[in-house]
Amino acid sequence: MQNYLRWTGDSEGVIQQNGEYFAKCSSELPAFWIAPSCRQNVSRCIPVICQGQGKAEVFMHWASAYGIPLAISHRTTASAFTNLVDQFRFLFQWYEPDTTLIHKGPTLVILPEYSPSAWAAGDFRTSATSSHIAKLVSQSLELSSPRVRKFIENMKIELSQVVELMAPNGISQHDPVTLLTPSDLQWNSACNWIKANGHLWQQWIPVTTDCARGFGIVNADATHVALRSEAVACEVCPVGRFSTVLSDEIGTTFVCRACEAGWHQSVAGQTSCLPCNPGSFTALTGEALCSPCERGSYGISSAATSCLPCSSGGNEHWTTSKEDEMDFRWIEVEGATSQDFCHCLPGWHLSPVSGDCEPCMDGSSCVGGGVLQLLPGYYSAKGSPGSVLRCFGDAARCPGGDPGTCAAGRDSSSPSCSLCLPGLQPNGPGCVECTGGDYAQLIFLGLLILTLTGLSHIVIALQHQSSGVLHFRLLALALCMNQLITCSQLFSVMEQVQGIVLEEPFVSFLEFFSFLSLEAVLGSVRSISCVTRVSAEVNLLIRTLLIPCFFALGPLVAQVVLRAILAVPKITLPKTFGFLSLLFYITLSSTFVEPFRCNLHPNGLRTLQTRHEVFCNFSGTHLNMCVISFVVCIPPVGFLALCSYVLLVMFPRRVNDADAHFVRTCSFLITRFKPGCENFTIVFLFRNLMFVLAPMMPASGCLFVMGILLVTSIILVAYFQPWRSSVASQLDIVVQLMLLMILLLNSLTVQDVNVQLIMILCTLCASSLIFGILATTVYFLVQFVASKFRKRFAFFLCHQRGSSSGFVRLLKMELKNKGCSSFVDADNLTDLSQLFRFATWRFGKDETWSLLIPNHPKSDIL
Repeated sequence: MQNYLRWTGDSEGVIQQNGEYFAKCSSELPAFWIAPSCRQNVSRCIPVICQGQGKAEVFMHWASAYGIPLAISHRTTASAFTNLVDQFRFLFQWYEPDTTLIHKGPTLVILPEYSPSAWAAGDFRTSATSSHIAKLVSQSLELSSPRVRKFIENMKIELSQVVELMAPNGISQHDPVTLLTPSDLQWNSACNWIKANGHLWQQWIPVTTDCARGFGIVNADATHVALRSEAVACEVCPVGRFSTVLSDEIGTTFVCRACEAGWHQSVAGQTSCLPCNPGSFTALTGEALCSPCERGSYGISSAATSCLPCSSGGNEHWTTSKEDEMDFRWIEVEGATSQDFCHCLPGWHLSPVSGDCEPCMDGSSCVGGGVLQLLPGYYSAKGSPGSVLRCFGDAARCPGGDPGTCAAGRDSSSPSCSLCLPGLQPNGPGCVECTGGDYAQLIFLGLLILTLTGLSHIVIALQHQSSGVLHFRLLALALCMNQLITCSQLFSVMEQVQGIVLEEPFVSFLEFFSFLSLEAVLGSVRSISCVTRVSAEVNLLIRTLLIPCFFALGPLVAQVVLRAILAVPKITLPKTFGFLSLLFYITLSSTFVEPFRCNLHPNGLRTLQTRHEVFCNFSGTHLNMCVISFVVCIPPVGFLALCSYVLLVMFPRRVNDADAHFVRTCSFLITRFKPGCENFTIVFLFRNLMFVLAPMMPASGCLFVMGILLVTSIILVAYFQPWRSSVASQLDIVVQLMLLMILLLNSLTVQDVNVQLIMILCTLCASSLIFGILATTVYFLVQFVASKFRKRFAFFLCHQRGSSSGFVRLLKMELKNKGCSSFVDADNLTDLSQLFRFATWRFGKDETWSLLIPNHPKSDIL
């Protein structure tokens, strides 16, 4: 009631209790509130009954504002209110179009127009809201019965018509006739209204092509069309389409249109399409669902008609994935919403150079996410992680992991972590600071070389000064040491074969005996890095020229000492140099082929076996090393040529001339072998040179060539037994057989075998086998036929061995000079049981002369 007091100022019409205001009822009429206009004379008041206590305040506003003499009260119950209206005459509140009291003929009181803002402020002096006619339908009616819904939508009826429609038996509010109002009379009233107002409701009936929202016009084939002239009915819009308004001369209807590309609709009967979410798309119109972006593409915007590829160049090795943090693995996903999902497929990595996916090479692992991880023993630079190099030699210097990772002290910018940081030197897989012990080791090795080479020259010079003949036991000892050093050098050559995997304990064994092959001496050059980092060219010059010259220094110093003390001639120096060159020929020869021995890496590049930072590309440093190699190959090749000339040309001539001085000077070439087998020096030098050159070939070809060289050498030694000692020949055969076995065992570890090359070699061996058998068969057949016409020997020499051996050999030489062949049992007969076969089959019956040599040296020849 506070609002009433505020807007009307009628303080006498309210009463305050406990801070609140209430309507003040009349003392004369306790059930009524008396308006100010009749408060002095209540007989002038018109009684009013409201439907509720809340409505009474509104009537109080109207009565006070417009001077209406009212006595206001409110009902208790609806039935009591109706009874009062029927029994008494008074004003009452009712609303249209309710027909309960329509027989009283209610009249609308006209007040100022309703003001929502005034009512919101508590000012009820304006008219209340009028009755509103609303049409309430079920939400499912649009789909279940669209024509009914359209009919209701077209329905337009005024409030008076509603009242007329609801009046029983057509009684209107202007016919004050009191009638009973049972429910059956309401239905009759409705039927009567329909019959009487056909002109009105027939306009509400929809045309068959007047479609409701969510529907669209279709033709006789139930196909959705865009023109009403082609349509006969309406159908619900299917998925992938939406219902939109069509206006024409007839009116408005709805048609079904396909969703545009990039949009979709998965529910039938909808009035709009939905845009595809980021990460999905529709390339065609009329799609019900959006397709997720395929792996290798992503979408960042909605309503997309296509997805963006991860690779602008069309590389198919991209995918979209995310890391599973629980299982620590990458999972490929579809529907990526940003480029952050773009990664390379497993087995591929993202190259920072090309910005595209590239395959992971051997030695690397790419489990997903485009990240490359190196396996232990492999290296790649940070700038080009996909170019993987294998760390030959000591693989531990490359621990693997992230590209550019090297062992402690290694230069990560050098290929395969091959170089140490400045001021450091190699020590196992890593590099350490240089200490005084490193220089001491280098000095110790230098002094040891000077001492050993000097002592060797002294021994050779003293032996030359004596009779020139070595004791048999001393010679056998020298031959054994020669075999030991040769084996060590051959082992070092086997280590250079590409593809062979050497593991412990064989690696430690090779390292222990490397000092015998001069590898320890050549490797000691690394200590120079403590002073300065030498280039690969300088390192090669040191290994090929400076160290051999340093080996020559010891004999020169020893010669000076011997000449001053014992007056030993200078002629012994070439003998010492020849002996050392012959002893270490394999190591000296292997140095000049260093630029041509290359390791093949997973990325297809090749680097030197001895200098892993130098690439075999015949340019720059490698080209300089090749030029140096061509120059420094002259000494070993020249030494082989010189030995061949001496043994094949000069030695026979000097022997015929009885030049003992020449023979003693060249004794280092011939002393080891029996007379007549001196040329085996050339054979072994050539074998060793071929052994050195073999690692330049692929692993299969290299092992095959080495095996052929060893087998050939074994056959020759077994057949000719060239060594001066039979034990030395047997030892040589055993040594070469063991080398051949080691070679075969190493062949089992070869990686990346060239099967085609192996098959070619097998074909050559099988062909040689068949050809050898056939050639031998033909040889014996020809020998058999020739023996029928020409005998092998013209003279049969028989002598007494004790006193005539020298004479019979002199006679054999004279007969040979005359062009006659002769048989001496000591030379031509190896099996005594074949003596009579020789006498009857190898000699002619008429031409053969049998000479008997008596035991008296002065006897005449009979």
